[in-house]
Amino acid sequence: MQIVLDNLLLGTIIKAISSIFAAALPSFTAFYLGNRLIKKQKLQRDLKVALNDIQYLLAVEQYHCHEHKLVSDQSKKQMIRDSVAIETSLTWSGKFTPSRIARYPADESLFEIMAKITGRKPQS
Repeated sequence: MQIVLDNLLLGTIIKAISSIFAAALPSFTAFYLGNRLIKKQKLQRDLKVALNDIQYLLAVEQYHCHEHKLVSDQSKKQMIRDSVAIETSLTWSGKFTPSRIARYPADESLFEIMAKITGRKPQS
């Protein structure tokens, strides 16, 4: 009788554990995938903001150079860029020019945009 009871108890415990896993596994999967989607959307929003900021700063540079040209007949754009590079150790990559920024449509995914920038295949 003891062996039969132990087998029944073991079977019941296994069924209970499998029910818990059956309920928990989809929940954890949905949680994980949901977090990835939220992070991806946040990165896409951040990229759009960064591209907009770059466009703004390039426009500021353009207006600044125009003012220099009115005053001294030279835009001094390259001189200022060189000075910034020397004094701050920051360099201009040239990857985000106004024409390149305009080629990134708003509905394109972050991974496709980054693949174009880096020249790599997008991750699936």
